[in-house]
Amino acid sequence: MDNFDLRKYLAEGRIHLSEAVFKVTQEFEAVEEPDWNDGRDYVSVEDNGEGGEWIVDPNMKKYTPGVLSILETLEEQEFEWADAEDYFGDIAIMQAFKNESEAENFIYDNFGTDYIDELELHRDWEDAMFPRPGKSPFMEEDQLKEEEEELMPKKISDEKFTIVYDTDDMEEYLAFDKILSDDEIEDAKGDLSIQDEEIDVFAFHSNTPANEIEDYLMAEDPEDGNDKLERFGLSKYWKY
Repeated sequence: MDNFDLRKYLAEGRIHLSEAVFKVTQEFEAVEEPDWNDGRDYVSVEDNGEGGEWIVDPNMKKYTPGVLSILETLEEQEFEWADAEDYFGDIAIMQAFKNESEAENFIYDNFGTDYIDELELHRDWEDAMFPRPGKSPFMEEDQLKEEEEELMPKKISDEKFTIVYDTDDMEEYLAFDKILSDDEIEDAKGDLSIQDEEIDVFAFHSNTPANEIEDYLMAEDPEDGNDKLERFGLSKYWKY
């Protein structure tokens, strides 16, 4: 792993301790014992400069979701910084992370291998900074629903249809301009078979819900989804 050099980051202008959007400062209060009911954010240090082992970080709520996810795990693991300077120096660097690789390198070098190999803390940072539906704890339910809906095909036609697919190859299909019964789908299965080879089939029809279609298409983005709709004979009825 590459070592992080705070002085180098400062010299390159990647970190501005007093000018960043999420400003990192050393405005802290040294306390003897935390009062967990007062709503303030406490950090454990070996020496707070006044003989105690706790400081209050008044800016913690301003930090990026990725930094907050790291701090939460460190607190759970009872991690302790040497002093306030050590803590705020680490915060400054973590605030400047631009990708998962930078987070991984820094965490590995400064907090220990277990935080990468066992806890995968770098991936927690990525999930918090770049949320994925159903995974990141930093997304509200409405946001999750919105993200999921963006990846769902939208119905663009009320025409009735049934498309019967070869389960092993969805580019092999038969299309009908009506809704087929189960028996009719079974009959279409014979028309799809090649040289009497038995195949398995399934069907989409005009009443198939969008989420069921997406389960089969698994579109990476709208462009990929529309390409698959075209290849599978569905572009007349659905669109991403």
